[in-house]
Amino acid sequence: MDSALAAEITANYLKYFQVKRTIGIDVQTLEHWETGERGIGRYTTAHVKALSELHPNWNFILFSKNFPKYGESLLNLPNVSLKGVGSEREHSLDLYHIPDQMSLLPNYIPPLQLAPKTIPCTILFHDVIPLVLPQFYIDTWPPEAQRSYRYRLEMITASHAFLLTNSECTKRDVIKCASIPEYQAEAIMAGSSTLENFSPSDKIFLDLKARLYLGDDYILYVGGGEEHKGLITVIQSWLNAKSRSPNLQLVITGSANDPWKMAFKKHLEDQKIHGCIFTGFLSDPELFELYGRARAFVFPSLYEGFGFPVLEAMSLGTPVISSNAASLPEVVGDAGVLLDSKDVDGFTREILAIDQKKRAELSAKGKERAKEFSWKKVAEKTSKIWERLIKE
Repeated sequence: MDSALAAEITANYLKYFQVKRTIGIDVQTLEHWETGERGIGRYTTAHVKALSELHPNWNFILFSKNFPKYGESLLNLPNVSLKGVGSEREHSLDLYHIPDQMSLLPNYIPPLQLAPKTIPCTILFHDVIPLVLPQFYIDTWPPEAQRSYRYRLEMITASHAFLLTNSECTKRDVIKCASIPEYQAEAIMAGSSTLENFSPSDKIFLDLKARLYLGDDYILYVGGGEEHKGLITVIQSWLNAKSRSPNLQLVITGSANDPWKMAFKKHLEDQKIHGCIFTGFLSDPELFELYGRARAFVFPSLYEGFGFPVLEAMSLGTPVISSNAASLPEVVGDAGVLLDSKDVDGFTREILAIDQKKRAELSAKGKERAKEFSWKKVAEKTSKIWERLIKE
């Protein structure tokens, strides 16, 4: 018998006789635009999909109050089903997983209140930005919101649940903030599915150029306008670079209703400054086209739990100029330029330094670096932890 065929038969045999597991997953986070469409929701959807594909003989039961519109694709998977929140203890589960314990959205039940008490539980942590940068977040919140956030954190401390994090940075911060021992948390990182979902299209790009009045030379920013994101550094650096490179445009994607972005847009209009394009939300194919053709992706964030836009940019060959804060060095490595988040002169200098040769160099490094982050690896790390917890 051919050795390759024998290996395939053996692999299928072992897969068939794998121990079957039933995993419960709270997916309330996929019911809401604020979390479902952004990083947490995208992480949750990609994570569950990768786990489902890695373990086709496991059953994954999603628990939600309403139909999880931002995770609809998961229900097409053969080993994924949907049940109502509150019925968790009616099912024979081996483990219960919580992708988002900290949400303060209205009608969002803290999942730990629903978790079966007799089985292992894991909680995924994406960041603790409200506590790491309190001056921008928790210190400005109403007292009730502050109490609710801290209560959710106290629930974690008291639960002895095992924490999964999207970076070593988040792991360090959550251990400190939740006062848990280091052995009770592990970084599983994140993956990129950009290239799986992207086929370059000149037509899409030409349509974008016409709709947005976009030229051939632009830098790109993807993300919110919150203070910690460093959007002011992006705009100041672009204005400085534009004085040397007059045709350089700045493209800022994301919600057109973002109050910070609206304020920046009005200021630029009042000053009669042209060349900054606020796109609003774009489809993934449109966004990926913008990534792939930008002079550079600029991301001077003060804090990111992981930094998906940086990974997306690298996977599409866009030169990355990023801050050196929090988890971003873990993602970028030596494949991009890392600077202090408030170093406007440095960002300006690096934007202007990207010529055809440097763009090609950073593009190749970024693509190679991005290969290190896959959802299959995340799923493998996750399921190993789950098996260990189930057997303990």
